[in-house]
This record gives sequence, C-alpha cells and structure tokens, in this order.
Amino acid sequence: MPRCVTNSKFLVVITSAPTHSDRRSAIRKTWCNPYASEHSQDSWQCVFLIGSVEGDIISRKVKKEMSVYRDILLGSYIDSYRNLTYKVLNAFSWSKTYCPINFVLKTDDDCFVNTKLLYQFLITYNDKTTDLYAGNIFMEDSNRPVIRNELNKWHVAEDTYSRESYPPYASGTGYILSQDVVGRVVDESVYHKPIPIEDAYTGILVNSLGIEPVQSARFMTFSSGLTLCNYLYLFVSHNVKANQQFEMHNNMMMAHSKCHNDEEVTSWF
Repeated sequence: MPRCVTNSKFLVVITSAPTHSDRRSAIRKTWCNPYASEHSQDSWQCVFLIGSVEGDIISRKVKKEMSVYRDILLGSYIDSYRNLTYKVLNAFSWSKTYCPINFVLKTDDDCFVNTKLLYQFLITYNDKTTDLYAGNIFMEDSNRPVIRNELNKWHVAEDTYSRESYPPYASGTGYILSQDVVGRVVDESVYHKPIPIEDAYTGILVNSLGIEPVQSARFMTFSSGLTLCNYLYLFVSHNVKANQQFEMHNNMMMAHSKCHNDEEVTSWF
C-alpha cells in the first residue's frame, strides 16, 4: 500500500500501466516532486494506479518499484483500458479510508500537472472546499451520446446504462474533487453499475449526488502550442510524452520568474 502524507494540500492519483515505468520516472522527477518545484516535501503527494498483470518479469519490476518509491496503488483488477473505472474507484476508496487529504486530483500518466500553480491557487484563492468537482466539463448536450456499437472501445451495453446520453462530466485527463465528494462518490458507486468509461462514470455519480460541476478551461485536453506565460494559467495539459515532462516542468518554473506582467488568475475559470 502507498504511504500517505496526511498534511499534504492535495493528492494526485495518476492512472498508469505496468509497462509505463518511463512515464512514472519522469513524473517523479518533475511535477510530482515538491522539492523540484521549490516547495516542502509535504505540499502535495502523487500515487500511481496500476492493475494486476500476467507475466513474472513485469510483475517483479512493478513490485520492486512499489517497494522503492511507495507511491503505487496496485489493484486486484486486470490492468486494461476497459477497467479504468475500477482503477479510479479503487484510488478514491483508498483515499477515503487511508489518505483523506483535502483535495484529490485525478489525471493520467500522459498528462502534465502544474502542481506549483495548483498548490498556490488552493491555499490562496480557492473558496470552494466542499462540493467541489472541477475540470474541463463535457455538457450533456455536447454530442456525447452513449455508444452501443460493440466494435467501439467506448461502447456501453444498454443493460449497464440505459440512458442515451451522459450527464455533464469532466474529461478524465484531469479533474479535482474535494475530499467530501470523494467519499460520497465511493458510497454512491454501490447503487450504479460501473461503466467502462471512467470519467463519464464519475460524472454519473456526481450528478446523482446533486453536485454542480465547475467548468474550468484551466484543465486542457492538449499540450501543443503553449507559450511560456500559459503556465501561469493551466493546471493540467494532456498528450505529454515522458521526455516532454522535463521541458514543461522547466517552463512552469520559468513562467513564475519571467511573466511578471501577466495578471494572476484567481478563479477556476
């Protein structure tokens, strides 16, 4: 089981895969490391989410990595794309029971998280400490119907989820929940069949709880075309290779010293 730094301001749970050790290594050396961002070691914490695998070599490597870094939550489910929902629910359940940090950010190992900026925002400007579910929200009318075609990797059977569209939900590339929502989502999940689309399922649970999602363009579903001073705005960006994490982390650090003329953004929007 991962260690928990209980006095951290926020917890980042990161979906990964057994063979993605290069991504995890890059993330540990950059935005997951508070020291690398000139913060104390307990400012935030990261936990990687991995499922069970077949094959002795990969399994041994993962177990060794777990013992060295103590930042991997290994689930009993088979590690696969269609099991992402179980992966994230397992993380939320672990946080609720063993690591109830104030905020939980869910992201993927091909994303960059601007932890330095997010930390500063949470301690200085965020006034929503409960009922928080924020990210890049896909609205119900945004042409995201439930796909029934079994040849499509996002298909969902009608007997699993009968509605023809999803309620508003945040892109799984990055969304943040307050700890009270994390706990309530875990409790609510027993009343809803899991669907193999993790971010939509989280949205279904949050919607069932009557929580209004907060739309934030600061959670970006892309990483190309960013300027240096964009790093004073973005919280998350997507489609980032392992070797790009170092450049983006350097940009994050430089932006704070070189973009003095940019007005500080004080809201989620």
